[in-house]
Amino acid sequence: MGGVSVAAVDTIVPARPRPAVRRQTDPDVRRFTYAALGGVLVGLVPFLWTLWYLWSGTVDPLRTPGGATNLYDLQAEALMHGHLWVGSGLLGIEAFKHGGQEYTYFGVLPSLLRIPILEVAPSLLGRLTAPSMLSAWVLVALFSSLLVWRVRRVVLGSAVLGRAEAASYGVLLATITGGSVLVFLAATPWVYNEDLAWSVALTIASLFALLGVLERPSLGRVAAAGVLVLGANLTRLTTGWGCALGAVLVAGWFALGRGGAEKRRWALPMLGVGLVALGAGCAINFVKFGTLLGLPMAAQTWTHHNLHRRLMLAANGGRYYNVSFLPTTVWAYFRPTGLRFESFFPFVTLPAAPLRAFNGAFFDVIARTPSFPATTPLLFLLGCWAAVLALGRRVTTALKWARIILLAAAVAPCITLVWGYIDPRYLADFLPLFAVGAMVALVDLWRRFASRPARVRTLGLGAVVVLGAFSMAANVGMAITPTQVWNTTQAQRYVSLQKSISDVTGHPLASDVVRGRTLPYWGPAGQLFVAGDCTALYVSNGEDYSVVPEEQAQHWTWVPVEYGPGVVHTFDVTVRQPDQAIGQTIDLVSTGRATVQLQVLGPRIFRFWLTDPLLPSNPDALTLRASIEQVVRGQTYRFSVVTDQVRHIAEVFPQGSDTPVMVGLLASTGAVTVHSGQATAPGASSAVTVVNRTGAAPAALCHSLLSETIAAPRR
Repeated sequence: MGGVSVAAVDTIVPARPRPAVRRQTDPDVRRFTYAALGGVLVGLVPFLWTLWYLWSGTVDPLRTPGGATNLYDLQAEALMHGHLWVGSGLLGIEAFKHGGQEYTYFGVLPSLLRIPILEVAPSLLGRLTAPSMLSAWVLVALFSSLLVWRVRRVVLGSAVLGRAEAASYGVLLATITGGSVLVFLAATPWVYNEDLAWSVALTIASLFALLGVLERPSLGRVAAAGVLVLGANLTRLTTGWGCALGAVLVAGWFALGRGGAEKRRWALPMLGVGLVALGAGCAINFVKFGTLLGLPMAAQTWTHHNLHRRLMLAANGGRYYNVSFLPTTVWAYFRPTGLRFESFFPFVTLPAAPLRAFNGAFFDVIARTPSFPATTPLLFLLGCWAAVLALGRRVTTALKWARIILLAAAVAPCITLVWGYIDPRYLADFLPLFAVGAMVALVDLWRRFASRPARVRTLGLGAVVVLGAFSMAANVGMAITPTQVWNTTQAQRYVSLQKSISDVTGHPLASDVVRGRTLPYWGPAGQLFVAGDCTALYVSNGEDYSVVPEEQAQHWTWVPVEYGPGVVHTFDVTVRQPDQAIGQTIDLVSTGRATVQLQVLGPRIFRFWLTDPLLPSNPDALTLRASIEQVVRGQTYRFSVVTDQVRHIAEVFPQGSDTPVMVGLLASTGAVTVHSGQATAPGASSAVTVVNRTGAAPAALCHSLLSETIAAPRR
């Protein structure tokens, strides 16, 4: 690329570039556009793979894992009825109770965006999270590309864009879109990750708009900043506060005359942008929770349900934030060793176990969390260089502007560092800060490379490519490993690929196989546990559920990979005489004194239920039951009943679905009895027929792993 003088760098870009300059930069715009498009398309591949597929066997743009996926939809329905509160019990443990009503703590913008869709297609209720996250990703890709170009124009003016420089921007955009925590979020499209995906998108978009106002204020740019900053505040509180602060700082810049006397008039509109957005967020927060800022964690249903949460709040003065968390959170999110390298696929992934808190700090949750430097080294190193530049004594006008947007982006990470919950998804709070910092730093490096030999520029591009490629590998490795919401299909495909690669590389996976009769409550992530003589095969997700007794009792750490004989039972159910079937209960499978039953609730409705005399008298917290509605007379429905006595769980799956319609804690264990399928009431046997269709369960993958295990079996 051509040389750039210091004087050119220090000069503020004219408000209206002359046509001649614009014509000269047209090839640069095209070159950047091609590089940016290539970068985001590369980033789209891992994002879509994890969002739509992730070992499931089918590509599904509406992929819905287990867990919370309908909270935004429920809030959208409430908004359609003119209020913010959601029907009692619909939010489950996530509900916040205030004024006799229940509210979700998630922002209203994603719910508002759902309203037109749910009006037209109400059947999509609970299935819009994946499309919503893809929409957020598109905004990240778009505004990251626009922001890179705007930063370059502000810093380098009309300097010629060389091929190596353009390629480096493409790599940067590929890293942001496909080599960052966004890929990890896509792996589990549920409401918690959707919230953060939109937060990243609207924060980057708001920073782009704020820099545009600083560069050349206009009514249109101020209005765009107002819309985007408002959107950020209606999505996620912490990032919204940062964007509002950015608008106020921009207003201060103009008010102090730093942009020139003629631009002082923009101070008041930008102050309004920040205050209106902040005020809107605070107003909604007040309606929901009775407080302008923050969340009253004591008012959440989960707090009343979970003793550990209550003890955590008591230990921290009733607050969910505490500066005593800083040593642990800083180490968790910024330690250089925040990844795990293995000799078998996926070779690089999350740490094997969660961190332990420092100095007796009492956290609510500490999940096994990687660090930002280890997972995204390109953005981290460039971001650090941007901080050095912005904090220097002799800085250009462009870097002074960078200070403002970097300060705005730093608000959410600072709050995350004093929050009593450590989780990989919260790396998203750091992404806008380091993404913008990387843009500023990379542009500055190319300014410095302008007068250097070509080999220096080549080496610089090579370093960017290597760091970007590692970032993509690390984040894909994190995203494709088992979590508590994985189903057996996903786990089996994942372990099968692990074994296939291990077979080629000398069977390193065999060292991670443990055999025993009793499943431990915890095992390091990725460990494979063979129960008995391949009664079942499990893979550990590495998470510790000791603070949630019912989840620990159900061995949530372990994801089932494969079952042997006597665990999965398949039944065909046909309702032949609906009127006579109402009220009937049919025993399907028993383990000891526990029985999975089919209950006919109405002419077109039946459900599954687990009875167990060893369960508490009110087992609602331990058993999920769902009604199967719209049952057609004479039609046969196939269900699989899983009686997993190793994990102490009973589940029922409809044919073709990996989402259970019943999950229950199996307290009673013993001999398995498959019943004849007769109704409990005399004379009703012909109303509902149940046929046992259970086939063979050879557990081929489990036996194959055992045959290659080098270590002696352990109990």
